[in-house]
Amino acid sequence: MMTLEKYLEQVKDKIKGYLPEGLKDMEVTIVPLEKNNGVLFHGVSLHRLNDPAAPLLYAEDYYGLHEKGIDVESTLRFMASEYVAARDEIKIRNNIDLSYDHIKDRLFLSVINAEKNHALLENIPHQKLEDLAVTYRYLVYNDGGPFASMQIDNRFLKRWNIDQGQLHEQAVQSMEKLFQSDFCSLNQKIFGIIGIFPLETPADRNLFVLSNQYGYYGAAYISCPNVLQEIGEKIGGDFLILPSSLHELIVVKETEDINVADLIDTVKAVNRTEVSEADFLSDNIYRYDSQNQILSMIDGSDMELGMKMQ
Repeated sequence: MMTLEKYLEQVKDKIKGYLPEGLKDMEVTIVPLEKNNGVLFHGVSLHRLNDPAAPLLYAEDYYGLHEKGIDVESTLRFMASEYVAARDEIKIRNNIDLSYDHIKDRLFLSVINAEKNHALLENIPHQKLEDLAVTYRYLVYNDGGPFASMQIDNRFLKRWNIDQGQLHEQAVQSMEKLFQSDFCSLNQKIFGIIGIFPLETPADRNLFVLSNQYGYYGAAYISCPNVLQEIGEKIGGDFLILPSSLHELIVVKETEDINVADLIDTVKAVNRTEVSEADFLSDNIYRYDSQNQILSMIDGSDMELGMKMQ
């Protein structure tokens, strides 16, 4: 199997050969980009001078296909076709209005790991929530194809002449309209995909998945007091939250036989083996006290430490 370094060389040398005739004069540039959690990606830029339609594709997405056994030529052909589609999309949207009045109804919350993104947090509005940071994104489009969103940074607040509190309030309101929380049992989630629904055991009935209907930045619901309160009412008591990724949370109803240490070990093991570094959220787990509406990070010694959800 070709290494990523060699694959990037193939992209730079051959990708133009898979483009339509009118686009074969493009200049190809590989741009290293730091994404969530400090993970380095390689953006593939194909552009002409003064060309406004210049989408950026991530080489790792296509290299991942090669790692799964698809030949390099097929991945390059796929990259070229997606570039053309993205270029057409940009042509339609290149006059995007970035005014607050235009964007405000498409703002939404996301949560990221605070420690791993400390440099990023210096430049973006955010709220701390235990070891996480609540940040803000603009949903550019989600019309039947891939999602596209934009991180809101401090420059937007200055341009819009609003503060972080106003941004948060608006993002909460618009997120409720953009997304619907999707809360179901783990069995329903797993076996619904394959169309098989075995009988649930009592243990299965205490395991749930929380995201939104698109599975996109769904872990943000950990920062939404109304959603957490509704879950407490549905399952009839307190619960633990296991961070599955940026996009999904596992909810466990709190019972007397729960072993917190085992749950923490499970989260760490899954993060090391199943979750990509870019989608990593946290190695910690959290407890929601339904009666007092308090979310706390469990550190193994005091389960009541935490913050009052406003």
